[in-house]
Amino acid sequence: MKMLEIKTALQIAKSKAEVYEAIIDSEQNTEGWANFLACLKAYLEFGINLRKGGFDFMKKS
Repeated sequence: MKMLEIKTALQIAKSKAEVYEAIIDSEQNTEGWANFLACLKAYLEFGINLRKGGFDFMKKS
């Protein structure tokens, strides 16, 4: 059986405003992961679930 070789080229163009927004988004994503890891450490080391109820404000009433 012969394997096909497929190549794909992708070019993305962004304005300066889009690049700035992407940087802000990545920083916010980093903050979320840092919070998750801190909560995971608290749970694993002390059995405390810091995330329980932490996102209740996002639920629709």
